[in-house]
Amino acid sequence: MPLHGTRPHSDRLATINTAFGGRANSLGLTKRDLEELLEELDALDTERPTSTKRKHTRRQYRQLSLDLQIIRPGGSTSRIQVCTRNLSSTGISVLHCSYQHQGTRVIFALPGIDGKPVNIKGAIIRCSHRRGNIHELGILFDKPIDTKRIIAAGIFSDWYSLEQVNPVDLKGSLLYIDESEADRRLIRNHLVDTSMSVATAGTATEGIDRASEGYDLIVADYHLEQIDGKPITDSLREAGVQTPVILITGDVSAITAQRIAKAKAQAYLAKPVQKGLLLRALAEFLIVDGSRSQLTFACTLPADDPNASLAESFVVDLHAFGESIKNSMERNEIEACLTKLAKIKGSASSMGFALIGDMAEKAHISLVASTSLEESAPILNRLVAACKRACGRIG
Repeated sequence: MPLHGTRPHSDRLATINTAFGGRANSLGLTKRDLEELLEELDALDTERPTSTKRKHTRRQYRQLSLDLQIIRPGGSTSRIQVCTRNLSSTGISVLHCSYQHQGTRVIFALPGIDGKPVNIKGAIIRCSHRRGNIHELGILFDKPIDTKRIIAAGIFSDWYSLEQVNPVDLKGSLLYIDESEADRRLIRNHLVDTSMSVATAGTATEGIDRASEGYDLIVADYHLEQIDGKPITDSLREAGVQTPVILITGDVSAITAQRIAKAKAQAYLAKPVQKGLLLRALAEFLIVDGSRSQLTFACTLPADDPNASLAESFVVDLHAFGESIKNSMERNEIEACLTKLAKIKGSASSMGFALIGDMAEKAHISLVASTSLEESAPILNRLVAACKRACGRIG
């Protein structure tokens, strides 16, 4: 039976194959036929229960022809032309005219929105017979890709990779900057079930000052009162803060979208921010991109600075300081922590690590005032993380 009462695709394929000597794909489909087929498949699959095991969001990605290089046992290769159905950060679904074995290695390239091809290697992990000679191949990529490089999307669109996020899987530290106390409470409430440490600031000035303490992510309202007429992102970068920034706004008009895009944040969300979308946005950086492990504190000294040659050895010292502070915290050794903090703040700035020096100074002030490692733990933990991420000059 044809899908949803339409003319059988086997009949249409026979007509297409007779009319065209050269095929855009192995099924001989035209663009119109491909759209009809995929609409039918989408409608059919909608009737089936959605898999709760699926982690990565699938996005519609319909291409009439994709050149797929098949690597055969023994190393020989062949090429087939397939249609594409959908795409996620970890895989792609394509349509082909015959069965392909699971585990078969493939190589192909997807056209990037910047005109540059995105080269991909992967393996066929699923081959499903749909009807007639139509087979759907599920291909798993060797490495996740950034789908934004392939599929153009508006700045407020839902482009995040993970379809669902378990709140407890979100770990790290977040700074939320917003003049609205109600919005600050809302974000805190959204994240109450996560394993994240959340700090807030009510002004751009306060936020920039707190950002130097070192956070894994910063979420900020785009409409904060600007410093020197600059968006919060520019002020943060000028202060040496390289933490990924997510900007939020209650105005999603086309004009605002154009303006906010120039702020060059890493992501954008529209108010009111829904909990599920917020968790998926944070997960993009904390889980998918691994920003927590990739974020570095690099030496800022110019190459001709007299201390530049000492930066690498100081990085080793910082790594050791971080581990030592962590151990002292576990043993509740306040004086040992204070000694190490004093050493870091006394040397870090002159060695090109001003941000780490500033964090050490604030941690020292906090610990002296509170005489409690528990109360000072948030900033101490951020300092430990910063020390571990310290690296030499870049470039």
